[in-house]
Amino acid sequence: MEAACSMADDRACVVAVVVIEISPLLPLDARMDEEEIHARALLSRARVVGDRYGLRVIPRVIRARDAGSAILDVARQERSELLVLGARRHHLRGMAKHVLRKAPCRVLVVS
Repeated sequence: MEAACSMADDRACVVAVVVIEISPLLPLDARMDEEEIHARALLSRARVVGDRYGLRVIPRVIRARDAGSAILDVARQERSELLVLGARRHHLRGMAKHVLRKAPCRVLVVS
């Protein structure tokens, strides 16, 4: 979030997205209480960072089978100019490659 906000224009809007990946064995609306709480906490911290930079932050929690595809969908819907992709190193490999190949805009990967 720091990277995204530090590069954003003061008129920019930052869409902060947390994807909760749901196993194909479960329905998309399955109870994921711990994951939801964690996602809301991350988005709360994102708002604090956005406030420090004077930016509007739109928080989104998305439930999906595949995080990379969900991120690309949001980027297209929002007509994003830049995707700042943050994840733990071991999660980045497949998802980052997928996003980098298909992104409708520039991508910055931060781990």
